[in-house]
Amino acid sequence: GGKGPFSYSFDKTTWQTGNRISNLGANRYTLYLKDANSCLVDTTFDIPEPPFFSIDIGDEVIKTINKQRINLNPLHYNGQEPIKYQWNLSDSTALSCRNCKNTVLTASRSMDINLIATDRKGCKAKDGLKILVIQNRSVLIPTAFSPNNDQQNDLLLIHGADGVKILQIKIYDRLGNIVYQDADFYTNEPQRGWNGTLRQVEVPIGNYEWFCTVEYPDGYKDYLRGQTQLVR
Repeated sequence: GGKGPFSYSFDKTTWQTGNRISNLGANRYTLYLKDANSCLVDTTFDIPEPPFFSIDIGDEVIKTINKQRINLNPLHYNGQEPIKYQWNLSDSTALSCRNCKNTVLTASRSMDINLIATDRKGCKAKDGLKILVIQNRSVLIPTAFSPNNDQQNDLLLIHGADGVKILQIKIYDRLGNIVYQDADFYTNEPQRGWNGTLRQVEVPIGNYEWFCTVEYPDGYKDYLRGQTQLVR
């Protein structure tokens, strides 16, 4: 009922007309409605907080080994599609896609990863995780080899985890003379090794001392030394 025109107010002091109310935040409100005869009615209503936009990558810490594939599939809650994603990390090559929701990680070093999601209305949500890469720091140089052209152990090779760079290796005889040196190659290369010669002349059998500098995929450097026995 009532006779128009109608006006409304939230404080019974400032009155407005129209059929739309905007810019109301989450709260409890009492609305007063007055007709042309100043008849007054009121009603109370609540506007709840809007659903909170959030994302969840999953575990806060992921332990992995070097270059292991890990699928990252975050979940989002209450965001309005379409949602844009941006992954941030120190090594951009470790992710298959930096602006996709789902991506694949192949990390070679420990790092922090952060994800920012932005929905259609510009609301942002953030989450992050820490990647701990457990490095295999094993580099193995045999304690003996036999360069006698029998196709078995003819070269003194350097074995170890893939991706370990040999910055330098030097091998000395018992008098301290360098009999072999090489640099800038990787573990498990089948043709990069000592064949037991010096200037194409076979060296005597016996013990030889080696010094080796290596760099692991995460940038960590190590200095190794040991002995190998040359037998024929």
